[in-house]
Amino acid sequence: MPNQPDIIIENACVVTMDDRLPFAEAVAIAGNRILAVGKREDVAGLKAKHTRVVDAGGGTVMPGLIESHVHIFMGAAELDNLNVTGISGEAALTAAVRKFASDRPAEPLVYANSALYDIISPTTFPTRHDLDRVLPDRPFAMMCADHHTVFANTKALELAGILGGAPVPAGSTIVMGKDGKATGELVEPGAFKFMLAHTRTGGRDALGFTDGADPDPKPTADQRASDIAVLKRGLAHCAQYGFTSLHNMDGNFYQL
Repeated sequence: MPNQPDIIIENACVVTMDDRLPFAEAVAIAGNRILAVGKREDVAGLKAKHTRVVDAGGGTVMPGLIESHVHIFMGAAELDNLNVTGISGEAALTAAVRKFASDRPAEPLVYANSALYDIISPTTFPTRHDLDRVLPDRPFAMMCADHHTVFANTKALELAGILGGAPVPAGSTIVMGKDGKATGELVEPGAFKFMLAHTRTGGRDALGFTDGADPDPKPTADQRASDIAVLKRGLAHCAQYGFTSLHNMDGNFYQL
């Protein structure tokens, strides 16, 4: 095992998770192993010519977090969408959606993520008519936070070709109204895949999520480069919050 550290992090509050020394001022790391934790001056004595010293500025340093259930590709692709976390009520949703839409006049589908089922009303799910009021002149859809349901307005349903319904696999539902038209509620991937096909990635944000199959046709060189960039951005996003290990819950061999 190397005995010279590649990195020393000092001026920190190091949370060791070890009852024998629960907190320390510095930590020395070689490769993927911790060499030492302790007082700043003691760890500094291990410094070699190649050691990179990081001043934590008094911040907390702790073991990496393991995310046990993540959809890394879809989550990464969604980072550019409107995030409606914490938004409640039609007025607040309308303001957020219209601002987002005005900043993206060329988007074929105005798309949001992390909607709650009661975002419009505490007693009913959103309907296409509700979302028509939110954004009447352009296709708009929003994915619920649990990624099991998409709600869409009338123009979005027309864009996806499912205002009058469509065949879907068992377990998925395009909820239909008494008027013979879709209500706007699309349950599970077999139903909302029609909508995802019109996101800015052309549905590539759902690679492997809806069926686990490899892309068909085979991705072009440009698509592959774009997909790699999406994954790298997602991994960087996780890393900045301290997530160092991920269990990916969907995908295909291509994504792997």
